[in-house]
Amino acid sequence: GLFRKSGVKSRIQALREMNEMQPDSVSYEGQSAYDVADMLKQYFRDLPEPIFSSKLCESFLHIYQYFPKDQQFAAVQAAILLLPDENREALQVLLCLLRDVVDCVKENQMTPTNLAVCLAPSLFHLNTLKRDSSTPRSSHRKYSLGKPDQKDLSENLAATQGLAHMVAESS
Repeated sequence: GLFRKSGVKSRIQALREMNEMQPDSVSYEGQSAYDVADMLKQYFRDLPEPIFSSKLCESFLHIYQYFPKDQQFAAVQAAILLLPDENREALQVLLCLLRDVVDCVKENQMTPTNLAVCLAPSLFHLNTLKRDSSTPRSSHRKYSLGKPDQKDLSENLAATQGLAHMVAESS
């Protein structure tokens, strides 16, 4: 699948530099799709703040952990409205891109769920040590014997299901 296979580190770095120096005139023509996909994952993973924002990230996860399925779409729409404008716009563009990727599923094997498995950790900033200890989600979690705890597993599942749902419902 497109977002599963890693790109070449040196080419990804060159793409990142090209995007930073001339963001309005970047051409991806002739670039490896895997490099571009990997660059996109890295971009969202490296943001200081997740696209779902630190303040609302927990809310997005809770929608897919605790809300009945028939209420999740309305709840996530409401939560998206609470995002800062630039986050909401970036999310909208990203979901359109991911919807286009899903439309080519026969060529790239990327279903909404497959995309979500690959991208949710980067978009929600899952599995990273949090720096700010003022929120419940941000405690410095350490895994005993390398195994994630139940809360981490639940958050990962919610993030994957939520992103897959958002991609599937985007138009």
